Amino acid sequence: MSGDKKSDAADLVQRGIANFGLQVGFAALSFGSALLLSRILGAAGYGAFASAVAWSNIVIVLATLGFGNLLIREAATARTDSCWSALAGLQRFALWMVGGGALLLALTWGTGLALLWPQAVAPGALATYLIAALLVPLGAWIATAQALLRGFDHLVRSRIPELLVRPGLLFSSLALVYFVLPIPLSAAEAMAINVGAAALAGLLGLVWVLRARPPALRLATPDFGRRQVWISATIPLYIASLSQVVLANADIALLGVLSDMDAAGRYAAASRMVYVIGFAATSVDLVLSSAVARRYAQGDTAGVEQVANRVTLAAFLLVLPMALGMGVWGGELLAIFGKEFSSAAMILTILLLGRVVDLALGPSPMVLMMTRHERAAAVLVTSAALVALLGQWIVIPLYGAEGAAWVALVCIVLPKLLGSVVVRRRLGIRLGVLRGATHVLASTSKGGLV
Repeated sequence: MSGDKKSDAADLVQRGIANFGLQVGFAALSFGSALLLSRILGAAGYGAFASAVAWSNIVIVLATLGFGNLLIREAATARTDSCWSALAGLQRFALWMVGGGALLLALTWGTGLALLWPQAVAPGALATYLIAALLVPLGAWIATAQALLRGFDHLVRSRIPELLVRPGLLFSSLALVYFVLPIPLSAAEAMAINVGAAALAGLLGLVWVLRARPPALRLATPDFGRRQVWISATIPLYIASLSQVVLANADIALLGVLSDMDAAGRYAAASRMVYVIGFAATSVDLVLSSAVARRYAQGDTAGVEQVANRVTLAAFLLVLPMALGMGVWGGELLAIFGKEFSSAAMILTILLLGRVVDLALGPSPMVLMMTRHERAAAVLVTSAALVALLGQWIVIPLYGAEGAAWVALVCIVLPKLLGSVVVRRRLGIRLGVLRGATHVLASTSKGGLV
């Protein structure tokens, strides 16, 4: 028994290291692609590209209908109790729903822009947006394939198409154009390259899904008797996923529609610079989630508070000097994207402030999720997403990209701030770097860190 536990722990560590490596690779490739795109396309062209991708990210989540997490959960259940017919039915039903929804949304996007509302975007950006519509079915399939592979216990492989293959193909293609074949490239042509990279990543996902299916699943007769249960189960997952993607993309997406592409491009460059700070907050959630859930299951709320705050404090102290450096030399750093991007220094400062405060407040939504208060967490994230949409819609026409950055700051900090209040009232836990420092000082006074 102890040998099995050690083996499981070692496997989890190996997967965690591999997943972190993929995340770092994705961050590097994405930053490199953004750098090349800004150099090749300029601020306006990069703004059109980034805004169209932001819209595609939102529409892709609309198309997936929340089936991803349900597929993961039910595949794990089927591997335990051998209910292969129900899983076969769910997978086929999900593919029908997601595939049909993605094609319908892509068609609506294309025809709506081309025929009904072409003035919604700048005339030069229309072709870029139309080509980006092709990302919807491709992205929806990649997300579904990732869920299927995770359900079959192929965690690392499931993430390779999205985190390594697609950004790697885009980066290598752009590097070829910029360094080897110095030819003009429009935003629409860059988007076509992005679509081609997504298609190849989706093809790889298809091959791996077909190979990963257990033999019993291939032979099972699909059972669709639980369709109503499946639909009911996807609703809260759908709302939570959609809220998260709206929070992450509303600013750039709406800047491309309500302002000009030049502003969207400068904002996208600043946002890409801040990604490393946001990556630290995401890493805190990934590192802590299982530890928080385990301690809570053991009734150790004091342990939950200590581990959450210490990891948060460590990440904050690691990120703070980097954020200060970015704030002081923001204009110079942004100039690596091109001279015209230096004017986004104030946008960079505002976004940095939001990310630093976000990290300092602690991982309250994740703690709520891991302590069986997922409804409260979902309400917080959904409320912030609604505030983001409404706030950006009102503020961008009045104050442009800097106004969008202030709204983004509020919507990043709001769920963390309110979440900290909810965590304290429901669990008696106080989160944040100040509380973490208190724990460290108390431990030091007792003779060292524990």
